[in-house]
Amino acid sequence: MYHFAICDDDIKFCTEFEKKLSSLPSAKSMQYELTCFHSGGELLAAMDNGRGFDLVFLDIVLNDGFGIDIARTMRERRLGCDIVFISAHKDFAFDSYEVRPLHYISKTPDFDRLDAAIDRFLEKSSGATIYLSAPRGAIALNLADVLYFEVLGHDLIIHKTDGTKYQYRSAMRKMENLLPAAAFVRTQRSFLVNLSYVREISRHEVIMANGEAVPIGRGMYNDIKLKFLDYVAKKNEFI
Repeated sequence: MYHFAICDDDIKFCTEFEKKLSSLPSAKSMQYELTCFHSGGELLAAMDNGRGFDLVFLDIVLNDGFGIDIARTMRERRLGCDIVFISAHKDFAFDSYEVRPLHYISKTPDFDRLDAAIDRFLEKSSGATIYLSAPRGAIALNLADVLYFEVLGHDLIIHKTDGTKYQYRSAMRKMENLLPAAAFVRTQRSFLVNLSYVREISRHEVIMANGEAVPIGRGMYNDIKLKFLDYVAKKNEFI
């Protein structure tokens, strides 16, 4: 599950933002929670006390200061997260670059570019690292190294790009909930593939970058093809 935050002193705007976010097709396909903050100080206090966020939507002009200053403090304290600035003032766009925002969206009734910001976040997340519990601690798994997941009894087999495999005790549904929904797709009950490495799709199978064929379940071809085409279109948008 992703943890998002919005920081804006306009309570009505936060409510409308939450509605707009939940209506996006990309948001409907992922698990997330959104926490609202109405001042920069409130956001920083929460993060200093251990609240972690994957993505923060931050208004540039707040009652208790400038969002750019809040973002600069977040970077200085190494409060790791992506930042998307929200503002009706385009004059601040250049100044915001120093804090490495993921995106910049206009504070308009249609929330211009919000969908693009979410798509960019999901694209970036497809190369993220997740941690799997193991008998002797935790194992870091870079998702960019994963070709596909396969169910074997009560275990998952993680097929990696270097040809190695890792067997891990977990349910497919549990693993699926950890992954960015825009970058991985279930081809049938026992297989979950990384769309970054899909090279060909036919009625009955998906051909991966290493030439392996992953089966497609009955009646799933059209949904898989549409999701793959959508993934490719969004990926090309940011090249």
